[in-house]
Amino acid sequence: MPDSSQRTVKLKSSVKTENGGTHVGSGVQEVNLTFISMSTQKTPTAEDYGITNSAKATKLNNTLSQLASVNESFFQWLEADSKNAILFANDPLKAIKTAIPAFDEKILTDLTDVFK
Repeated sequence: MPDSSQRTVKLKSSVKTENGGTHVGSGVQEVNLTFISMSTQKTPTAEDYGITNSAKATKLNNTLSQLASVNESFFQWLEADSKNAILFANDPLKAIKTAIPAFDEKILTDLTDVFK
């Protein structure tokens, strides 16, 4: 549950299902997505994600700090237009780069080994 400092953006959409859905004649499934900002009261840490390896924790903590630094401007962009929320749902990295052009995507792509 978000704390009082967190913002939420809700997106209601639908997706086509491969097998026509569970209802006869339907090929569309309704989905509800909720995007929650990082807390301004406490930036998450590697410990919150169960990461105990020191090198991995350092890498994740650095990434979380960098994400926290763009949290407010990203959520302003996300709230500005429903097209932004749709882009974020479909292509999160492209959305972040669109909202924060100076964002170094390597910050996120370097995380692949943290959760292995």
